[in-house]
Amino acid sequence: MANEFIHTEVGASLTEAEYDSVTGHSINNQARGDILISNTAASGLIRLAKGTEGHPLIMGANDPVWQSTESLILGGSITSGGAAAAGNFYHRFQSTFTSSGASTDVYGVRFEGAITGAAGDTTAIHNVGCVASITTQTASETIGVVSQLYLIEPGITKNVTTITTAATLYIAGAPTEGATNAALYVLAGETNIATLLVRDSLYLSERAGAQGDTGGRGQLWVKNESPCELWFTDDGGTDTQIVPARAKEVYSYPMVVDHATLGDGYADSLTALNNQSHMNMFIPYDFASVDEIVILVKPTTTNASQNWDVYSDYGGIGENHSASSEADTGTSHAGTADQYKEVDLSGVVGSIAAGDMLFIRIKLADAGHDVWVVGIRLKYIVT
Repeated sequence: MANEFIHTEVGASLTEAEYDSVTGHSINNQARGDILISNTAASGLIRLAKGTEGHPLIMGANDPVWQSTESLILGGSITSGGAAAAGNFYHRFQSTFTSSGASTDVYGVRFEGAITGAAGDTTAIHNVGCVASITTQTASETIGVVSQLYLIEPGITKNVTTITTAATLYIAGAPTEGATNAALYVLAGETNIATLLVRDSLYLSERAGAQGDTGGRGQLWVKNESPCELWFTDDGGTDTQIVPARAKEVYSYPMVVDHATLGDGYADSLTALNNQSHMNMFIPYDFASVDEIVILVKPTTTNASQNWDVYSDYGGIGENHSASSEADTGTSHAGTADQYKEVDLSGVVGSIAAGDMLFIRIKLADAGHDVWVVGIRLKYIVT
């Protein structure tokens, strides 16, 4: 016999103590860790020698056997953590527990270990893979979502003062060992994001041209020039290069009333109360918006509150010359004798547009605030 469950040898007769003894039976060749199994071929119980540490016990064709590796191979579903089995779950893991406080971080489920590739593992090495296929029911129905991985927000009950970061999916870092490295890498397909917040720089790879047009969608892309260029393509296929706002400047001189010499040139000299200087300027057709618009003047006296009133009329083709009319009679200007100063006109040109003819008038509103009027300077952003 070998491995059978038998009585121990007690001699010719059996005492009550021997009958009650827990050592009255044994298994042939038994050792610590062995277990009993039923073996119909032996018409009784036999010994199954203990397996290797870490190896699971599984069912063979007829009898339980120890698996030859530490892997656990199951042919059915798993329900753990006290969760009830349900018809819409195949495997169900429920983690409802209170942390022991043994560490600073807590996990409901955590996968650990180290993976070492072998020769020939050249397509990929993954720690966790979701590679299932899905076949829908055959019915006249609409399914809201079909996905390989489904996550919902963690449903936090906040009992602390501050949670620094809360997220449905948190990626703590990215590898650095690859030719291409990313914390999240989408190999193919459209990435559909409801709201995108970029905390750092956004990089776009260069390409020769836009992708195919899709109705209701525009494309932002980088053209492979040197240096690269930023472009936008609308859903009609029209490409527009996005360039930084460029500025131009134009200048206009006074329509001189008092034709006075200023150095080697001429300027309009306002020396008496209500003296005025007039200037005309055409607003260029590539005008988009005002960056600066000023009158260049040179006071003859130093005064912290020079009083010069400014007025404007302007209009475009098909409009009256004073379609818009504005004035600034309340602003005073600090000026130093014989030093150029710029008088801001942005308050009297609020609606100018490309193609307008602009008329500007500056008036000496207080006696003694004499001033040379040199001209208008307009700095504008180009369309």
